[in-house]
Amino acid sequence: MNKIYTELTHVVREMYAERDFKFFLQKNIKENNYPQSDIDQIHAGYDTKKLELIKEVKLNKRQTLLYLDGIMLKLVNGGFLTSLFGLNETRKLIIIRFFDCGTDWAYFDLWQKYERKRMFKKKLWSGFTKVKSIFR
Repeated sequence: MNKIYTELTHVVREMYAERDFKFFLQKNIKENNYPQSDIDQIHAGYDTKKLELIKEVKLNKRQTLLYLDGIMLKLVNGGFLTSLFGLNETRKLIIIRFFDCGTDWAYFDLWQKYERKRMFKKKLWSGFTKVKSIFR
């Protein structure tokens, strides 16, 4: 079976960077009425992985950010993010592994933080070069 893989192009990156994982996760929790113990597992997974990723970023920022890009590609192609954000109408998301959902949230959260910074720098540089080209 051939699988279609999505590249993280500039447009796709911008689209995902604008989404709020927590909002869509809370929406999914309300729709499916998960018990509080499962919700606590999501938050525990998020907290532990977030601390671990922050330590990794301090040790080797470049490689960790490249690793996060790979994780994002996997989350997009695996269908988790497209289902969570309602971009894929053919799949309804029901969370089975709650701790792993929390770790995916931490990956997305940290990726989003650095992706937004990267997008801002790119827009700032683009504007700067356009203004500079006018005054030459």
